[in-house]
Amino acid sequence: MMRWGGGGILMITVPADKRLWSAMDVYAEHKRRYSAQELRKKLEANGFIVVKISYFMAFLFPVLLLSRKLSFRRDRADANVSSGTVKQNALDELQPNPFLNFLFYLIFSAEVPLLRAFNFPFGSSLMCVAIKERSK
Repeated sequence: MMRWGGGGILMITVPADKRLWSAMDVYAEHKRRYSAQELRKKLEANGFIVVKISYFMAFLFPVLLLSRKLSFRRDRADANVSSGTVKQNALDELQPNPFLNFLFYLIFSAEVPLLRAFNFPFGSSLMCVAIKERSK
């Protein structure tokens, strides 16, 4: 049995899957995208015990991957991708068609109860709950 002993609880979400790197990551000032293994190793190396780690946004992952692949080709086609272009591409991604936005919301919402039961093997983001006991 594990005692909490006044330590801490970490709840974190991070971007996942390096293939999804895009102008949105640059605009959000992300430094990297993680795999579950990579995040687990970093947390455990720093004294955390991982209680739950799972990808999420799994149902939307195929759509997002396709979208990112298409935007990557568009960005590569423009040899002079300026910071203004990166910002505009990121902002474009944040303003989908209202009907699609609602549809994506419904799809994403369907994942929430499933996350309580099991861990998704892929997704565009990772969530993790970890604990760290107080040093003795």
